[in-house]
Amino acid sequence: MRSVIEVFQNGQWGAAAEFEPLGRYKATFEYDVGYVFSNSPLPVSLSVPVSIDRQGIDGETGAPDCPAFLLDLVPQGRGRKLLAAELNIADGEENDLVLAQYGAFNPVGNLRLDTALTFFEDWRRKNPDDDVAGFEFADIVARKEDFLEHVWMHAMYAARMLSCRNIFQYITHQLGERCNCEEVVT
Repeated sequence: MRSVIEVFQNGQWGAAAEFEPLGRYKATFEYDVGYVFSNSPLPVSLSVPVSIDRQGIDGETGAPDCPAFLLDLVPQGRGRKLLAAELNIADGEENDLVLAQYGAFNPVGNLRLDTALTFFEDWRRKNPDDDVAGFEFADIVARKEDFLEHVWMHAMYAARMLSCRNIFQYITHQLGERCNCEEVVT
């Protein structure tokens, strides 16, 4: 499955590049031609300058290593485990790029993947949370299952966080409470 890498620039999201996993840490990658020739294309990573060249399969080397920045888009922690379970795939390195394709709907930074955004929007339509009135602080600290699932699938979108550790830090900061997240989050 190919994913479009979207970049947030000038107040809007736009297609910048595409990649397709070909195995563990192997992928094709290429910038969108329209993006390359736009007025001010920014690289999606400093290690991958904007270019018309495709990084792909050739007869001698096979599939190339994926650009390292793609690994920064892979969900971590509890969110990763929930996503792997939702997709019914193993939570291992062999699935890192697939997990990014479904989980990088709003990672930290100015990139996202169209496949992850589509997956998240579909999941939200199938799993509305109209009955959630809120959570007690004690439930947050105790890492109650209902809270963790709600945060991963819903609150991360607004908070722009990938891991539960960052979400706890965000929540405790917003509440004005001090919380030792090292003890709370594994």
